[in-house]
Amino acid sequence: MERAFFSHEYFMKEALKEGQRAFERDEVPVGAVVVANNMT
Repeated sequence: MERAFFSHEYFMKEALKEGQRAFERDEVPVGAVVVANNMT
């Protein structure tokens, strides 16, 4: 199985996308991404 490693900027952008999606649904605009061993 091939593993993909990402930078902290990648994970921050993903969390920001989650927050934006929540905002667009009129929910609390908070996003989070759980990361273990540099992978989602």
